[in-house]
Amino acid sequence: MKTKLIILTGFLWILTTEATEAQLVQRYSIDGFLGVKSTFNKNSDFEGLDFMNYFENYEEYYIDEFYLNASSHLWIKNNWEADLEVGVGSSLIPNRFDLRAIKRFNKLGINFGIENRPFFVYEAELYYSEASTSFYINHGPNLSYSYIQFDLFLLGPYSGINYTFENEKFIFRGDINAGLSLNNRDHCYVTLKEKNSNYVWSEEYLIKSSAAWWLNPELYFYVKLFRFNTFDIGIRVGAGYYLTQKKLPYDYIERHWTYENAEQQHITPPAHLLHQLNADFGISVRMK
Repeated sequence: MKTKLIILTGFLWILTTEATEAQLVQRYSIDGFLGVKSTFNKNSDFEGLDFMNYFENYEEYYIDEFYLNASSHLWIKNNWEADLEVGVGSSLIPNRFDLRAIKRFNKLGINFGIENRPFFVYEAELYYSEASTSFYINHGPNLSYSYIQFDLFLLGPYSGINYTFENEKFIFRGDINAGLSLNNRDHCYVTLKEKNSNYVWSEEYLIKSSAAWWLNPELYFYVKLFRFNTFDIGIRVGAGYYLTQKKLPYDYIERHWTYENAEQQHITPPAHLLHQLNADFGISVRMK
């Protein structure tokens, strides 16, 4: 997923350059900004392992993670616009992606886009905290560590509407988008060995992709500070609220003593009400 995002970003950058040289782009801007996000997730009382119960959610803090993003906005002929945003989180690897086309009707516009929104599942090994009093617990094929954590990406198309007010010194834009996302597949493997005994069994989780609808209102402000012959420099402020109901179904495989002695079943935990707030601040360079 991360490699594909890097390749796609480079490809889109080449297309943008070619379009500019072909005079299809009337003007464009480049933004760089630092943001913060907070994720809120209501846990379930599901008896089995529900990976959504271990979503990133540091309840003792108001901020879950900082992120650093860059975006480019293009004003194209015939009242079309395009917006590309990529970003990195604490891993410093590009994992946030949003590509949007906008058809403008005066101050109103229609959005069409695709986005990849990253989350993080961590400390799912706490599900085995009660069993750890009687069993040694290991995770991973080489049994060298005991953490169950992985990146979760919600990727999918969306559409929406926006309102834009713009003058020489100020830009305000409000968007309301709704879309459908699919999560990436993943695999977790846990081995348990009874203390003071040779009894061993394993539990394997094959996380499946499932669809979920989402809603995302956004606000964007730009204020020009300096004006030069061919470009302007200003500050930008953005904010958004992401809301979805998400579940992570999986195939569960349990093996006792030997690899061939396997029992498999499909498990679907309940959907969680997941919402995320984000806000950012940065600079914008607008080319004439």
